[in-house]
Amino acid sequence: MRGWANLLGAGLAIVAACAARADDAPQRGGTLTFAVAAVDPPSYDIHATALYQAVHLLSPHYSTLLKLDPAHYPALIGDLAESWTVSPDQQTFTFRLRPNIRFHDGSPLTAADVKASYDRIRNPPPGVVSVRQGQFAIIDAIDTPDPLTVVIRLKSPSRS
Repeated sequence: MRGWANLLGAGLAIVAACAARADDAPQRGGTLTFAVAAVDPPSYDIHATALYQAVHLLSPHYSTLLKLDPAHYPALIGDLAESWTVSPDQQTFTFRLRPNIRFHDGSPLTAADVKASYDRIRNPPPGVVSVRQGQFAIIDAIDTPDPLTVVIRLKSPSRS
């Protein structure tokens, strides 16, 4: 019984310490360390899996055209794209890529590479799984008028 009392007392001390810290003014910076309890991902192909542990582990190794602005959620900021426009009918999205982006092997990223990634998700080759294929079914065509421009045309208007 005494062991439970000590354990309960320690737990209350932790709760009290956390409660006291909750009243403090927030401070920016520092390091957040956390753990994800999971087994190794079944695939290192982020297009082939939607499992949390895989996406969480692999997403730092991938870039997207746009990403959420962490300082102004839910605003968007460019990741691969340095600028973008949306047509008035919300069916054509034009992205201008940042120049001088390179792959891990030093080769330059081009609009053709972006198109190839989207095409692989939309129409995977035999033997390749694409768990997000349905999410990209709204895309009608992807054009690459020059090495740094990607134009995505949708089948119907979309704000997302």
